[in-house]
Amino acid sequence: MIVSLPVTRCLPLLLGLALPLLQSGGALAEPPVCQGAPDMPEARITVPNVRSAKGQIVATVYGALPEDFLQSGKRVARERVPARKGVTTFCLRLPGPGTYAIAIYHDENGDRRLNRNLFGLPTEGYGFSNDAEPSLVPPGPPRHEDASFRIDGDPRTLHITLRY
Repeated sequence: MIVSLPVTRCLPLLLGLALPLLQSGGALAEPPVCQGAPDMPEARITVPNVRSAKGQIVATVYGALPEDFLQSGKRVARERVPARKGVTTFCLRLPGPGTYAIAIYHDENGDRRLNRNLFGLPTEGYGFSNDAEPSLVPPGPPRHEDASFRIDGDPRTLHITLRY
């Protein structure tokens, strides 16, 4: 049996199916899946504005101490995931309940570092949890308190926008 529907009834259905595909640059964004121990808290990260599928999105997690934020050797976790043009999603297992701050960057050229120009400004996309703004005076990264968030037992969803 063939069922025929008027175009006015089919159009919303087709748009509902096509819109996520168009927004993600041609591929449907998959929900993030966390690896590791299921009893560890998870942060589900969505990066909505990845400009290309080149390279990786790198997320570095820092703990509750403001003096450790963005300091070499002070991270509590790092994850590298393939970049997807449009929306990239991934999941991080955190060591336990607590306060964390996340810094991400789009390593487009795959050299495993955030590239900068002659003035020290990033030439690859970067962002922070809570979409914390870089400080203007003095110029530099945001404060830990602006990027930090609390996580307990339930998964936490974070949207981090890249600044290119």
